[in-house]
Amino acid sequence: MSIATNFIVSPTLPEDTLIILQQSGSGEKQMSLKVMNVGTGKIKGILVGVAVIIVIYLASQVGDVWSPTRLRDYIEGFGIFAPLLFLLLSGLRPIFFVPASIVGFTGGLLFGLWGGAVLAIIGSLLAAALGYIMAQYLGGRWVEKKMEGGRLLVFKNQLLRYGFYYVLFLRLIPMLSFDLISYVCGFAQTPFLKYIMATAIGVLPGTMIFTLMGTSVAAGDTEMLLLILGIVFLLLVAGLIYYFVKKRSGNI
Repeated sequence: MSIATNFIVSPTLPEDTLIILQQSGSGEKQMSLKVMNVGTGKIKGILVGVAVIIVIYLASQVGDVWSPTRLRDYIEGFGIFAPLLFLLLSGLRPIFFVPASIVGFTGGLLFGLWGGAVLAIIGSLLAAALGYIMAQYLGGRWVEKKMEGGRLLVFKNQLLRYGFYYVLFLRLIPMLSFDLISYVCGFAQTPFLKYIMATAIGVLPGTMIFTLMGTSVAAGDTEMLLLILGIVFLLLVAGLIYYFVKKRSGNI
């Protein structure tokens, strides 16, 4: 006796619910009704969890490759395709939890000041776009549900209204995580065009500094390297002072 099975999507039930009708092949009028909840939300959650585990594993396996000197040696081996590989790795950098400063430094080691700076900026924009999209896809709806009031909603409204200036200001603060800013802007649904334009301008100073550091190391210019480190230190101190002053005034 064969059994025919039909799957019907009911318009009156949730979209992830199926009605399964089974009828015996002998012609007997025996019907069974089963309601099966597919649970697409749970399936997505499981897939995301598996993806995170895979990424963490890969990051642990390739962690040593992301040191500037090893990365330089690895990319150099691809000859004329080295710039393309550099851009690819720079764009995927947030997945491997690698600091953004490595991009500019390695660019200076590989391609000199101007070539390294241009490629590092493009790579930073790719990484910024990836972080933004990841945050929107994985957590945008959850954050939206939580934003019923309070400072989080105020922050989102400010980003929507003054997104370009907010993102530009955040990108210019040296001690703030590059990827954290990308995630926050993605969660808050900052207008993408304003976000990416502000990022392009905001990463210029830091990228030039780290690219110049890489160039100085490649040339063995220790005096220039010390000068750059001094400038970076002063910028960090100035940023910390500004942060604590704003925090004491209640604006942060």
